[in-house]
Amino acid sequence: PLRLRFPLYGQSVIVFSSLALGAAVSDGYLSLAEQAGATSLGGSLVSSGGSVYSYAVVLSSTTCNSSVTYAGMPNSNDASLLTANTYKLCAKVADAAGNAVYGSSASFTTDFVAPSLSSVTLASSLTDGYLNVADQTAASALVASVSAANHDSLGYVVVLSATACDSSLTYNSTAPKTDSASFTADGAWKVCVKATDSAGNTPAYGTSTSFTRDVVRPTSAVSTSGSINSSTTAGSTTVISGSASDTTSGLTAVVISIQEGSGSCFDPAASDFTAACPNWLAVSGSTSWTYTINDNELIKGQTYTVSAKASDNAGNAQTSFGSGTFSFTASEGSALWSADVKYDYSSGDDRALAGAVDSGGNLYVVGYHTASDKNWLIKKFSRRGVEDTTNWNKDVGDTGVDDIARSVAIDPSDNVYVVGSRFNGTDYDWMIKKYSSSGVEDQANWDMLINSGNGNDEALGVATDSSGNVYVVGYGRNIASVSSGEDVWLKKFQSDGSLVCEQKLDEGGASLTDRATAVAVNNSSSKIFITGYKTAAGSDQRLFVKRLRMSDCSIEASATGDSAGSSDYAASIKIDSTGAVYVAGVYSATDQDWWIQKYTSSLALSANVNQVVNRNHVAQAIGIDSSNRVYVGGYKTMSAAPGSQDVWLRQFNSSLAENTTTWNKTFDGASSNDQATAVVVTSGSIDADNVYMIGWSTNLVGGSSNADWWIKKLAGP
Repeated sequence: PLRLRFPLYGQSVIVFSSLALGAAVSDGYLSLAEQAGATSLGGSLVSSGGSVYSYAVVLSSTTCNSSVTYAGMPNSNDASLLTANTYKLCAKVADAAGNAVYGSSASFTTDFVAPSLSSVTLASSLTDGYLNVADQTAASALVASVSAANHDSLGYVVVLSATACDSSLTYNSTAPKTDSASFTADGAWKVCVKATDSAGNTPAYGTSTSFTRDVVRPTSAVSTSGSINSSTTAGSTTVISGSASDTTSGLTAVVISIQEGSGSCFDPAASDFTAACPNWLAVSGSTSWTYTINDNELIKGQTYTVSAKASDNAGNAQTSFGSGTFSFTASEGSALWSADVKYDYSSGDDRALAGAVDSGGNLYVVGYHTASDKNWLIKKFSRRGVEDTTNWNKDVGDTGVDDIARSVAIDPSDNVYVVGSRFNGTDYDWMIKKYSSSGVEDQANWDMLINSGNGNDEALGVATDSSGNVYVVGYGRNIASVSSGEDVWLKKFQSDGSLVCEQKLDEGGASLTDRATAVAVNNSSSKIFITGYKTAAGSDQRLFVKRLRMSDCSIEASATGDSAGSSDYAASIKIDSTGAVYVAGVYSATDQDWWIQKYTSSLALSANVNQVVNRNHVAQAIGIDSSNRVYVGGYKTMSAAPGSQDVWLRQFNSSLAENTTTWNKTFDGASSNDQATAVVVTSGSIDADNVYMIGWSTNLVGGSSNADWWIKKLAGP
């Protein structure tokens, strides 16, 4: 502002042009250090026509005029500046005559309080003390908040944790992020913060807590590979091993997933490979780790893929997993289960009599248990020996009467057919039931009781064909004629339970006993083969084998075994891939001796094997694998303990030459009687060519448990 006083004639005009601020306040601020410097507040004054100059410090809102008290140029420590506020300098320019004009400087602000900084809080993603791969990828803020006062701006720098936060660092006004270029390596870091004000007071410095940057994922490897044989693990457990490492934060855990073939993954809760993949399992150890799996949870000949995933303290986890594969093998004839399946029901007479395997390798076993009377018992086991007690463990029977399940077969859809007998209070009737693989009974079509009305009738064998038809054999009383005695009875049913055809045969005549004990079908030739025994004159029993047409159950061919003076019967029949027929049973003159016979598809005898000893040796079951090897099981009376029976199992080739090196096995249940009642070969399932033996033993479960079920699983070739 200019103040002009018009001079008298002959006097000059006074003009005020500008007043500059001194160096201390030239930036518009007076700091504490500048106040202490006691330097001039004003700079150069530009004016004309005046010769007397005086000054005053006033609030910036004050008008510079004659009401202000002027003096010499004030310094930066002027008493008027003790209060923080905005000020300016007023200037008075006068001449010798007392004429004066007034002007002012630009305003400036006094700020005598230096910034302070009490804390630097890291972002929530770093509160665990780590900056991991996910944090880096997120490119989010490193700092959540800064607690500071008396500042106008903040500066940041990311430094190694050992670095001092001071003026030697270069600070950036932009808050750093988790992907900051300042990070040159993994390790311990922190954020330094500088608080400054506009007045130039001494800055305040602060630091965050240190954190570990770890943006390298851990690694793992699977050491187990190649072939693992159950002989090296004693048929007990297999140890899967490997290693893992982490360069910065250290490992926290290693987990693995075990996949069977290209299928599901291992689920310890189910003791089976039923989980979706991957299914992560905790291991023992970290840098060197192991996982132990029971051998009976692995399948012979199967390949397993192990994936390993390591995680570290920073929260990083592998995305490219360690991997390894191994195959599980077993020596031929060795036990595949670390322990046999055993069953006792209330110390009664409990006997497993038959078994069958579905396409998934699950084993179904039927027989009976005894409390006050006998009831059907149907159980389902996984190929690893784990029982399905949720959907199965079927206890079938009426109170006060005996019910016995004799045989079981599986159709191509894995439906389960069980046949046997029920006592109706006077005599026995056929009983046939059908279940889905999940244990749901088809009561509408298949809850069958078949009674000849003439006496005892029992269903003893069952088979299915590739179309789902069901063939049941056994015997019926006087069904061939009014006085034919027990007659061979065959029935063919469709899958819906409707009868297709049947055959009733009086083989021996004269009210004698004729029974069909087993049935098998040849899908390629559409033939049915049945076996059993008939009673001839003099009460001799003779085995028979018959071939029938599938379409109408008519007989096409027959074969009869042995000669008069002996008793023999066939207990089991199977057909190999060439159409050859194998029958196993017992020949008895003085003692019982086992035999195996092979027939062509036209029932011409092509091979015969038997064992004659002075003790009872009984063949009760036969099975055939995918290479037409023949397995026969039964029991024998021991010479060392004449009243004791032990189980035996033998293997033959398709010509009935015996493999005595690997097989010819004997099992002793450590009590008086042990019998094998069924041999089931897994050739039709994914669990290929392993052998189940099924039977019963006296007091196997306990000292007084009576007859108890048992199931063994042995490795095939």
